[in-house]
Amino acid sequence: MTDNFEANNNGQVSSWEVYYERLGFLLRRCHQASISQFMEECAEYDLTPTQFGVLVSLQLTPDMDQIGVARAIGLDRSTAGSVVERLVNRGLIERIVNAKDRRRRSLKLTQKGLDIVKAAEPASYLAQKKLVQGLNKQEVETLISLLSRLMETTHQQNRVVVQHPVLDSKRTAAQNSSKQPALTD
Repeated sequence: MTDNFEANNNGQVSSWEVYYERLGFLLRRCHQASISQFMEECAEYDLTPTQFGVLVSLQLTPDMDQIGVARAIGLDRSTAGSVVERLVNRGLIERIVNAKDRRRRSLKLTQKGLDIVKAAEPASYLAQKKLVQGLNKQEVETLISLLSRLMETTHQQNRVVVQHPVLDSKRTAAQNSSKQPALTD
C-alpha cells in the first residue's frame, strides 16, 4: 500500500488496485465485516452494535445521561436519541428523573437490559475473534494500536468526538509525555 499511496498522492485513481488499497475503502469494508459478524453472532439478542454499545456503556457507568452515553461511544445526539428510544421501548433501559434537577434524566439498565448485555457479551467477543481470525496475536495487537493512534490523531477532525474520562486521561497523559524533555545522565 505504501508505494501506491505515495505514488498516487495527487489523488488520482489509476487502477482498481490503487482504489482497493485506499485507506477509506479498506476501513469501510472492515467496518462492514465487523457489523456483519456482530449481527450474525448476536442475532438471537436482536441488538445492533450501536445498541450493544449503549447497553455496555450503561453497564460500565450506571446512571449516565443520554448526552454522556453519546459522548462515551461517539454518537451524535440524534442517533443517540433514537437508539435510546428503541432500547426504552424494548424495556432494556429506563429514564430516571434526576432528583436535583427534574429536567435532567439519567439512563439505567433494567434487569432485562442487564441480562441481555451479559448474555450478548460472549457472542460479541466471538464476533471480534472471528473478524481477526486470519491474524496472529501480534498482528491483532498492532492493528488495534494503529487504529487507536489513527483515531486519536483524527480525534478533533471528527464530526462526533468520543469524550470519556478514561480516554481523556489517556490523551492528557500522552500530551504531557510528549511535552516533557528526555531525561539524560
